[in-house]
Amino acid sequence: MNKRANTNRPLRLLLIDDNPDDRALTLRELKKEFEIQVQEIVDSQGLVSALKEGDFDIAITDYQLKWSNGLEILGKIKSRYPDCPVIMFTGTGNEEIAVEAMKDGLDDYVVKSPKHFKRLPAAIKAAMQQARQRQTIRETQEALRESEEKFRTLVERANDGITIIRDTIVRYVNPRFAEIWGGTVDEIIGTSFVDYVHPDDRAKVVERYKRRMAGEDVIPIYEAGLRRKDGSKVYAELNTGITTYEGRPANLVIVRDITERKQAEEVLRESEERYRLLADNVQIIFG
Repeated sequence: MNKRANTNRPLRLLLIDDNPDDRALTLRELKKEFEIQVQEIVDSQGLVSALKEGDFDIAITDYQLKWSNGLEILGKIKSRYPDCPVIMFTGTGNEEIAVEAMKDGLDDYVVKSPKHFKRLPAAIKAAMQQARQRQTIRETQEALRESEEKFRTLVERANDGITIIRDTIVRYVNPRFAEIWGGTVDEIIGTSFVDYVHPDDRAKVVERYKRRMAGEDVIPIYEAGLRRKDGSKVYAELNTGITTYEGRPANLVIVRDITERKQAEEVLRESEERYRLLADNVQIIFG
């Protein structure tokens, strides 16, 4: 089924009914409300061809057909065009079946009688509106899923560790975080984030986490020591902020390993200290 971009063009109707008198009655009612372009389907071959082309906006099918029934027709249409609205004609004895069919995607049904035929245009308008809503929802979901996939790809390949913490429990970590820690992602998920903070900085990190989750304004970027799986210390720069995870507030933390930088700073500090001591000793000796 093609997307109906131009709402000013005729309504493209797939009319599936092998009774010519009923088809004529249907078209008479519809032409009172719509400009229509109709494909009349009277056998299975015609249906196969129409579904292959997909050149229709809505399908109306009778329940009782000589070569099929409305439930089979519904299944064939919805399996190929899930957003396509389908309305079913039914006799009074088949009304319960039509109601059950709505659980399988039927948009509406109309009892086949002169009195109820007049409800057909309103049923079509409602079904078309529901179809547009379904299509909008589906396209939005697809866009969100695509966005999430792109975000996940970016996060999974990041050079920095990334973790999401909710209720003090690690809900997500990327491979880089697990690498910094010295283990696997599966080992970390579901554990307390406190386990990964070095004891020297644990009180500071936990206190800032609590304040941040309470809504206080806390410095987002700071340095802290992390504890690796083997117990060794990793110097890290933490960039923290509030996010939403599975509908609830959580803490997003970007972890940058600065151990080499800190070690280089320490070497430089020690070198400067030795130089200062040497200079002081030289001054004492030579006055």
